[in-house]
Amino acid sequence: MKFEAVIGGSKNVETFSKIVHIVSKLCKKKCVVRLSSDEFSFLNTNTVREAFYLDFRIIQKELFVSYNIEGHSQDTNVIFFEISTDDLLQSVAVNESTMEMKLSHINMIPHLVIELKSVCITHEIPIAFILQHNWLDYDPPSVGLASVCVGLPSVKIFHKILNSVKNIGSKTITISTNNNGELYIDGVVDQAKLKVYLHDIANYPIHGANSEEMAAIDHLFSVQLDLRLVYSFMSVLHVYFNQAILKIVDGRVAVFSAKQQSCQFKLFVNGLQGE
Repeated sequence: MKFEAVIGGSKNVETFSKIVHIVSKLCKKKCVVRLSSDEFSFLNTNTVREAFYLDFRIIQKELFVSYNIEGHSQDTNVIFFEISTDDLLQSVAVNESTMEMKLSHINMIPHLVIELKSVCITHEIPIAFILQHNWLDYDPPSVGLASVCVGLPSVKIFHKILNSVKNIGSKTITISTNNNGELYIDGVVDQAKLKVYLHDIANYPIHGANSEEMAAIDHLFSVQLDLRLVYSFMSVLHVYFNQAILKIVDGRVAVFSAKQQSCQFKLFVNGLQGE
């Protein structure tokens, strides 16, 4: 298997660095990189056991000036490997005009080699290839049809709301929304409760939904989430994304997503029991 790529232009290198920083907030120790002919993607490890699933995809033609991959086979031009998030974060530099990366074996151990041209620094990061029969472990979870889909307020505002809930000492957050443009965000501790109400939120259609089976327009769908997990991700998301979309599978899962020209992400967060 082979991989060689070049990110050209300081803006593109900065974008890649920001994305790595965002991913590092959830994938504290390690992450999985999925390389294909058209995407460079970051996934979290141990997706079955963790309370969330992250799929952050970079569109290679938007960020890379050169991109060559020889995957597992001609029919399966894909490479999966696990890498230290800390090592990757330390190897990317914002003030850089060109970043070259390639897969290489050093002392019989596979590495991702990242070369920063202007400062003449080369980082050699050990990786572990993931066998093909384990690739399905990193597919998006099957959560069923969403109950509701809304546009969140700006990421900065949403983060400020989460910060307010965090400041009262709440460890969880309950998000409730409906098809009438209303959004409620609740945090509770023993001696305090904070409820934030937002209105005129954009609603989006759910593909595959049967209009005859839809609930009343003002019916609230809710999910309770680990506040620390959502807060950590939103605390850095605003460096690249202004807006995000939220889908809720009632009582079970929240799916946050956003899309730019050069990248897109989906974050599945499992709901907590006893909501």
